[in-house]
Amino acid sequence: GINAEYMGGVVTSIVGMSRKISFVSGTKLGDRLFEGVSKIFQAAKVPVELTKATAKNCTGKHILAGPLCSSGEAELANRFGLSSKVTLGVNSGLYPASIYPTLPAISVRNLYAISNPTFKSSVIPIDKNDAEHQIAAQKSIHSFFAAEARKSLANSLQLACNSAMERKADRSSILVVHKPLGDQTSVFDDIFSQVAKAETDARADELRSRSITVEFTSIAKAWPRLVMYPETIAFIVFPSTQHGFEMEKLFVGLCGGTGMAVQRLTSLEKSVAVYTCNNADDNENPTGMLTAASDLLVALGLNDDATKIGKAVQATYASKTVPKDLPGGDSTLEAFFEAVAKKL
Repeated sequence: GINAEYMGGVVTSIVGMSRKISFVSGTKLGDRLFEGVSKIFQAAKVPVELTKATAKNCTGKHILAGPLCSSGEAELANRFGLSSKVTLGVNSGLYPASIYPTLPAISVRNLYAISNPTFKSSVIPIDKNDAEHQIAAQKSIHSFFAAEARKSLANSLQLACNSAMERKADRSSILVVHKPLGDQTSVFDDIFSQVAKAETDARADELRSRSITVEFTSIAKAWPRLVMYPETIAFIVFPSTQHGFEMEKLFVGLCGGTGMAVQRLTSLEKSVAVYTCNNADDNENPTGMLTAASDLLVALGLNDDATKIGKAVQATYASKTVPKDLPGGDSTLEAFFEAVAKKL
């Protein structure tokens, strides 16, 4: 059913009181998801009050969000030092009639390139009268961002490796998708390849002792592997480059579409987490959003409430109420939320 706990989380206890949690909306669909999740929390008598916020003014260690655009992701990553966007499919057990397979893998996309656009084009206008100083300043900026990029990329790789070691599986495989060094690669591609190799080489013995393998591959080879042999991959890691976005789109599609993916913006330290979904603007399936809300409740120590909502979603699917964005479904977003609320 719904997997409401993945990639760790900070657990706190709030007993006998209502806690205000920021909900980052930003779009019309986000506003509708805010209303729907608020309805579910009220029906389940969850001691949490959602308050609308933006990426610039949201607060707290735990934040709920509707679908995020690139600028929203960048703002949150910058404000809270978040290195990674973790994506997990929620199709298993909910919609057995789906044409999509159960995807056991978890994807980890680094956020540095998108949250620090200056790194990609830190060009300073050079004054002819002070060219030497300006060129030195430009090199300094590039050096700073390169160092920051290495830290962020290492954080994402460590997050994936640590999570793989926490899994109780006989074998786990981490697939690192990168472009080979040199030909037609950006500076960021090169840094990602270097950091990924350095991090995994440094932990080779530790990973080997847990039967965890790390494989480096290009996007051309990763796509067919993910489509044909998804069970052979536990984690797939990629950067915020063009090929990284393409891999994420493919991953979400294999999960069952944008409404069937739950996401978390996080870091190795897990000091702040943003729980979100991946719905396209025209996708009204709220399953991913409800799963993100359940993950939030687990992180707040409200496991029973998260379980209650998860069972209500399962019961709604079992009663043949299926979101219209899934094959055979005809339920609108509001109608699906209403059906889940009645199960509570």
